[in-house]
Amino acid sequence: MNADYTLTTRELNVHWIPIEITALDDYVITVINQDIDLVAGLYGAVSLLLILSDDDSAGNLNPEISVRLIPGIYYLRITSYSGSLFSSAELKIRGTAIAAAIELPETVAELQLDSPFSYAVPENPSLEIWLAFTIENPASYAIRPTGDLDLNDLVAELYQLSDDELQLIAEDDDSATDYNPEILIDLESQTYYLKIKDFWGEAVNNFSVLVEADPGMKLN
Repeated sequence: MNADYTLTTRELNVHWIPIEITALDDYVITVINQDIDLVAGLYGAVSLLLILSDDDSAGNLNPEISVRLIPGIYYLRITSYSGSLFSSAELKIRGTAIAAAIELPETVAELQLDSPFSYAVPENPSLEIWLAFTIENPASYAIRPTGDLDLNDLVAELYQLSDDELQLIAEDDDSATDYNPEILIDLESQTYYLKIKDFWGEAVNNFSVLVEADPGMKLN
């Protein structure tokens, strides 16, 4: 996905721009204004959670956000660093067209719903751990990995098979307490694959994970 937008509106100190992402990809979102120092923040549509923000990475006091996104609606919040009013900016969105397919490792541990799974680090630690679980009854589910922050800042990625390829459908870093990830999602009857990794790229240490139906959520 590549797109260019021109923001032209009345002067405000905050502008919100909706962005629709149609394909999983690594995106670069650049905001350009030659006259004012801008700051950009990218938010998810659910609860407007901040995904990433930037001030000057594009050079010349312009912000640039590089991030992997799954299909969905996102909101870009543009402000001036000084809080001044502004009415125009150029927005460029560039996808990098991810070429390499994600492949499952030879060994994938099986999770049982409603039963905590404990991972004990082996003699040769791994950078990522893959787990699988099967949903028989469509419902809203909570996926809650828990690790030791002194050892890892865990990230969780949830995949499903689509046309024999793994498709990322959800990911999270710090939504739960103590910087643990939490994924709340509606799931259909099929097998899903959960990847656990460290935010900083370190080997994954001991952690536990629980996948359970969440009666507090409502299916769309």
